[in-house]
Amino acid sequence: MAGESLSVVGESLCVVGESLCVASESLCVVNDSLCVVNDSLSVADESLCVASEFLCVADESLILEQVLANRLNDSINIIRLS
Repeated sequence: MAGESLSVVGESLCVVGESLCVASESLCVVNDSLCVVNDSLSVADESLCVASEFLCVADESLILEQVLANRLNDSINIIRLS
C-alpha cells in the first residue's frame, strides 16, 4: 500500500515536473517574442527620429525659401520704384 502510494506520488511529481518544463519553455517563447517586439519598437523609434529630423530640415528649407522669396520681392519692388 505504502509503496503504491509512493509510486502514485512519484508519478504525480513527474507530471508536475513535466508541466513546469512546458511552462518554462512557453515563458521562454513569450520572452523571445517580447524581445522581437522590443527590437521592432526600437527600429520604429529610430525611424521616427529620422523622419522628425527630415521634417526639421524640410521646415528650415521652407523658411529659407520664404526669406529668399521675400528678398526677391523686395528687389523687384526696388526695381519698379527706380
